[in-house]
Amino acid sequence: MLCLGIIYAVGLTLMGLNFGLLIGFVSGLVSIVPFLGFIVGLVIALVVALFQYATWWAVLGGHRGI
Repeated sequence: MLCLGIIYAVGLTLMGLNFGLLIGFVSGLVSIVPFLGFIVGLVIALVVALFQYATWWAVLGGHRGI
């Protein structure tokens, strides 16, 4: 659980997502139930990314408008 949380947190933070550390650690803690941590982390990260970048194109890896 802790290793998954660290991996998720580092990955999301390196991608530039706000609250990446928090989302990663929550996903790691919830991963005590198989597949639930991954699903929770994915949904929360997509919602945060959509609010942060404002378009689906940016969330999917397109131009960030920076």
